[in-house]
Amino acid sequence: MATSVLFALVALLAIGEFLLFGALAEAYRDIRQIRRHFGMVDQPTPVDLGPLRDAAPSDLGLHPDLDAAVREVVIYVESRCGTCRRIVNSLDGGIPGGMWLVVIAESPAEAFDWLGQSGITPDSPAARRVMVAPADEVERRLGMLVTPLAIEIEHGRLVRAKSLPSVQQFYSLVPTTMTLDPEQKGAPA
Repeated sequence: MATSVLFALVALLAIGEFLLFGALAEAYRDIRQIRRHFGMVDQPTPVDLGPLRDAAPSDLGLHPDLDAAVREVVIYVESRCGTCRRIVNSLDGGIPGGMWLVVIAESPAEAFDWLGQSGITPDSPAARRVMVAPADEVERRLGMLVTPLAIEIEHGRLVRAKSLPSVQQFYSLVPTTMTLDPEQKGAPA
């Protein structure tokens, strides 16, 4: 008798737990729908490059080294943008490999005053991958001013652009490059 009562209690608990997990899953689905409805989903928004697609990066006023890049990402940031500030603060004095910053500012001094708060100074190694452009020049070249904006470059051509809603999306764009050249340092012999 005690065994059958215990079995019935365990069965009831299992059914109750199953129902609670189902309710929790439904609640998460509802939250996801609410976030999507109000535009709170952490996904980049594609930006049409229009006639700039397949152009050389230097045609856009970007560093000429990018014209020979296999895979690089250029991020446009400005100090008035909250997400841009969070991205720059996360850099901690360095810029991930394969990424460049275009700081929208009136002068390099203004740009590095802002970047200096995150440890990127004009004489730091990261500064070599920083470009500075005034807002009107960026708008004239791109046809718009969206920040933070990521432009992906592949084989020396502009291929994609997207707006970045978060620091997480910024870091998801860090290019990974693998080499098949066994002579490179660190490669197995």
